Amino acid sequence: MKQTISILMIFLFATLIAPTVSSSVPLEITEFNDMVLEYNELISTNNSPVYTVNHFSNFDAINDNADGVHPNRNGDLKMAAAWTNSLLSTNLNLSKNYSIMPLGDSITHLNYRYDLWLNLKEANIIFDFVGNENHLPWGADESNLEFDSDHEGHGGWRSDQISYNIESWVKLNTPDIVLFHIGTNDLAQGYSPSHVIEHIGKTIEILRLYNPDIIIFVAQIIPYDLEVNVSPADSLFGGLEITFLVLGLLMIGEVIRKNYFKAN
Repeated sequence: MKQTISILMIFLFATLIAPTVSSSVPLEITEFNDMVLEYNELISTNNSPVYTVNHFSNFDAINDNADGVHPNRNGDLKMAAAWTNSLLSTNLNLSKNYSIMPLGDSITHLNYRYDLWLNLKEANIIFDFVGNENHLPWGADESNLEFDSDHEGHGGWRSDQISYNIESWVKLNTPDIVLFHIGTNDLAQGYSPSHVIEHIGKTIEILRLYNPDIIIFVAQIIPYDLEVNVSPADSLFGGLEITFLVLGLLMIGEVIRKNYFKAN
């Protein structure tokens, strides 16, 4: 009986060990973000400046991440704040109505746009989001019918797919300002940082053909961690751990009961 109970206690202890949650942000992201900064400075002009927006440094790959790739609500707010601060740092003309194109992959499609819209409204910026796509982000208040949900965020797309299609989009909606966050899918699929830089350059060339005075903000992308599927807060005493605990206690109780009746 003692041996059986000991084995069961070891089993229960094992179920209570929380899974290890660690950040394993790929080094390619850091390399790419460094290249973005250098490239933006190289291609920026007086007529068409290219600004670097740092979405990486203040973004936590675990705590600001919903699924290993996309921001959670906290991450949305951080992204929106980074875009807002960068836009306001350029001394925009408060009397001009700017057409702004959010451009990128699913991170643009799904998330920060509503929070950015609120921030710019609060800053008294006159603007119009433009693009052929029209979706509510995760964080959007569906009751807020004023929200401008136009964008060019395309889930799962790489930088080359953006550069091949940008002309067809910009013909219909030629922006004054572009907010460009791209590269996550490229790097996750094994494409090199230089591949992304090349197609960022091709995209910018086409944007400038349609608007020589376009203002472009290119992001140092948020970190992703494909190994993060649970948050640290959820990893201890999750559903399976509790189930095994209850079953184990029932098993121990049954062993004790049977041995008690045998002894008496």
